[in-house]
Amino acid sequence: MKLTVYHDGQFFVGLIEKEMHGCLNAAKYIFGPEPSDEEIYFFIQQHMLPFFQSFATHGVEIERKERPKNTKRLLREAAQELKRTTHTKAQEAIRLSFEANKTERKMVLREQREEEKKRKRELKVQKKKQKHRGR
Repeated sequence: MKLTVYHDGQFFVGLIEKEMHGCLNAAKYIFGPEPSDEEIYFFIQQHMLPFFQSFATHGVEIERKERPKNTKRLLREAAQELKRTTHTKAQEAIRLSFEANKTERKMVLREQREEEKKRKRELKVQKKKQKHRGR
């Protein structure tokens, strides 16, 4: 599991990434203003794992290269990763997780609305029956 904290122009954001079975799962946590080291440590100790498990439901498959890399190339790639603020694979995993949560919420809300309509309809019918009986 890897936590990357970066500034996106407005807020400080923590990007949590975890690779399992050739699949990359990611979640994004917004810290707000510049977090102190204690805040980040507390987040890692207390909130990171439950937060990650609730939001990172879908992952993106990643390709693996088995060739050993040149040390100069590794240094160049490390410098590029430090400069880069967007993580396209991680962002795609976050987007998939949000979409899955969104569809799940829509289904639950739709069911709740239908149940509420049924309940109101039954109450209305019951009131009409009582009126008809003269009570």
